[in-house]
Amino acid sequence: MRLKSRLKKKTVLAVILAFACGCTSQNTQKTERAEQTAENTSQTAVTEEPEEIHTEERIPMEPVSVHMPEEYYIEMTVKNSSGFGSQTAVYALSEKDGWYYIKQGYDREQYVFEPVSENRYISWKYDERKGTYTATMISDSLRQQIDAGNVPLDSVTVGREQIDSMLTVMDTYFFGYRTLTDALYCDGEETVLGRECQKVSGSVNALVKSDFIFWIDEETGLVMRSANMTKTGPLETEQFSEMTVFSQEGQVPEVGW
Repeated sequence: MRLKSRLKKKTVLAVILAFACGCTSQNTQKTERAEQTAENTSQTAVTEEPEEIHTEERIPMEPVSVHMPEEYYIEMTVKNSSGFGSQTAVYALSEKDGWYYIKQGYDREQYVFEPVSENRYISWKYDERKGTYTATMISDSLRQQIDAGNVPLDSVTVGREQIDSMLTVMDTYFFGYRTLTDALYCDGEETVLGRECQKVSGSVNALVKSDFIFWIDEETGLVMRSANMTKTGPLETEQFSEMTVFSQEGQVPEVGW
């Protein structure tokens, strides 16, 4: 910072004469010392090297492979918050002996898919009013026709594609980092629900700006916890998810007529 001072000249003759007579010697010494100080300061400024500024580069996230157990039960809670309030959804998935159990969404709809042949399943949906699972495509009268051999069972089943469409929605939460890997960087390792996780974070600034944090299970590739903050104009939305159950034993509710 440069400091500027201005000296206003006085025109009073007495002051000038007193200063000239009594202070000439003293001023000469001060001037010599000031010149020496300035010279030393100039030499010091020249010899001092500028301080180095170190910038730490972030390390891109390590590749993650998905390896799910042969059977498992996982359940995740997802909370969305904005200026309009908050909502909590639950997503659960289980696989055991070819059977699938799925719970999804804010309504927590529950399904069981019973395998009957290759890539064909009977679809069962939980009926809250009855407290039991009901076949979605088989009425009581139709079941009698099936039992009598008049209607082939495969004609009232669903294909594997219906399960896959549900899993695609759930992948958004269980494996949400996979579409963002180019924008994510390592933040170390942490333990979530007793499992070692790679913690990664990053930002995406496209039509809206979003900041992401994921805790990814190193063994299975599942997201064990995540946080997503998105800003659209003045509106900010937040989404937090956390795995509440992770079991390597499948859990499928009993169904049947």
